[in-house]
Amino acid sequence: MTHIYLARMDVTPSFLPTFEQWYDERHAPDLLKSGFHSCSAFYATEGAPLVHNVYLIPSPEIFESPTYLGARDPKVDTLRPTVLDNVSNRSNTPYRQVAVLRGAPLDVPRPGPAVAVQFDLTGDATELIERVRSLFSTGEEVVRLCQRDGSHINVSEEPE
Repeated sequence: MTHIYLARMDVTPSFLPTFEQWYDERHAPDLLKSGFHSCSAFYATEGAPLVHNVYLIPSPEIFESPTYLGARDPKVDTLRPTVLDNVSNRSNTPYRQVAVLRGAPLDVPRPGPAVAVQFDLTGDATELIERVRSLFSTGEEVVRLCQRDGSHINVSEEPE
């Protein structure tokens, strides 16, 4: 089953145009070449962090692949060290889809607003799935319930 990988961060405001160009022209293409199914960038209109990158990946094992690790090499991606110097408040977390509540599972997130709600859950998710399903029963939204699964090179302390 496809996994969702979230990378969130704040970016130094004066560096944001350079960051966006790097993401579009270097980083996202490198990730797609390394086996990522899709790369999407969203920007918060309220709160922090500012940048919310949403990726669909085959599994967290992709972070151990030679192609992925090679794309992170500063000799390959020469701007990467400068990017890292201009980001803060970072988290990088892979999630396994537990349920897709509207429509069929998609290989590419739909364009438009994205909302992420994080919470800790222990035990059975059946009641939570039904509560969320009732909240989104009239719209066209695709709601994905996910559970943290695996880890990234940059370990995050995100809710389960």
